[in-house]
Amino acid sequence: MPTKLIAAPLEHPVTLAEARQHLRVTTTAEDALILALIYAAVEHAETFTSRALITQTWELSIDTFSGSAIELPKPKLQSVTSVKYIDLDGATQTVPAADYQVDALTEPGRIKLVPTASWPSVKEQLNAVTIRFVAGYGLAAAVPFQIKAAILLLVQYHEQRDAMAKILEAAERLLWPYRMRF
Repeated sequence: MPTKLIAAPLEHPVTLAEARQHLRVTTTAEDALILALIYAAVEHAETFTSRALITQTWELSIDTFSGSAIELPKPKLQSVTSVKYIDLDGATQTVPAADYQVDALTEPGRIKLVPTASWPSVKEQLNAVTIRFVAGYGLAAAVPFQIKAAILLLVQYHEQRDAMAKILEAAERLLWPYRMRF
């Protein structure tokens, strides 16, 4: 499912100060390296789990509406901003929000038609339907501690470059319960 990041998160699950404390680094001399390691660790955690960790906006593009429900990637779903499609005449239209329900409790989240509605006909072309949604646990404080611990383990690459395989294995064990498969 093709997805596109529209609005990146405004923070990371682990701060520079938390990473410095975890690494027992007391100077700012290596801040650029530590920040790069945080970014890489967060990217690995999000890719491994197929989740959005901090609030971010995404677009999912699909070729057509099918079935009564559409699963949205990147849990935890917070909200659906819009469901747009290209009609048979080639014009972009928006599905009224009253025509579908948003299920943010299920993982992955989904949108489902209300019983009295049906999906509109779309032009037969690639990516004719675009769903914009907000995903993530919210702010850094809401990210599960196991995920934060995995990120901090991955940041340890700074000190233990020779033990990276073991660190990666330990981090992925912490991330495993949160892994989604699409």
